[in-house]
Amino acid sequence: MSTVRHIDLALACISLRCFACIGFFFALSVLFSPVHGADSNDEPDVSIVCFKGMEDDSERADVYVSVPYQRLHFVQTSTMYLAEYSVRVVARTIDGERVCDRITKRRCSEARYDITRGSTGKADVTQTVCTLGPGEYVVTITVEDALSHGESTVVRRLRMPSYSSSALSISSILIASALEQRGDRFRITPYVHDNVSALDDGFFVFFETYNAEHVVDSVTVISEIVDNANRVERLVKKSIDVRDARADRKSTRLNSSHLVISY
Repeated sequence: MSTVRHIDLALACISLRCFACIGFFFALSVLFSPVHGADSNDEPDVSIVCFKGMEDDSERADVYVSVPYQRLHFVQTSTMYLAEYSVRVVARTIDGERVCDRITKRRCSEARYDITRGSTGKADVTQTVCTLGPGEYVVTITVEDALSHGESTVVRRLRMPSYSSSALSISSILIASALEQRGDRFRITPYVHDNVSALDDGFFVFFETYNAEHVVDSVTVISEIVDNANRVERLVKKSIDVRDARADRKSTRLNSSHLVISY
């Protein structure tokens, strides 16, 4: 039994492969493959990450949307440049039934005009959470500028796993540009782009493993960075103990643990 998670990243000619091995009986694999010629336009970037929900019959989809500043219409006030926009996330089943509809309104302010035109590559990131059952969905993300009324629409297909039906499973992967640990929790700055080569200080890989039936005590994750010739450029191996994580979880949620890998 195995679960595979895929994500595409542009990292020159390098791929990242991760394998999570639980005991000697179960393996989870994650593959990062390069995307050549990543987009450099000013359209929104979207990343959808799936996690186990709080109830056994529902899961959680976190929809991250990154809107470049040059995509927004800023107006000058006496002291600042201001922009306003909204993000609407609609998830529908394959049959067209709308099961999630969320609108987030944002306001951005900057003191310098050149920043609003993209001189620093700054973007505004929103997070929308949808609670969904296992199955396939079509997710439509619409970004609307409040001043110019310009719109951009991105459509993604989503297959939501059933985490409760597997004794052991793995969440989607969240790429982060920064991460701060506070006790047993993390403050994560998501990186909602395909091209990670822009991150001079490296990046973080965040995901969770779920241990539904208490069948293991530890998880070992092996990650490899390989080139186009399949030569391993770097290997990282980390083990985590999931016994404490099991004790801390409510009975309505799969017992889980999280792991962060940095590059």
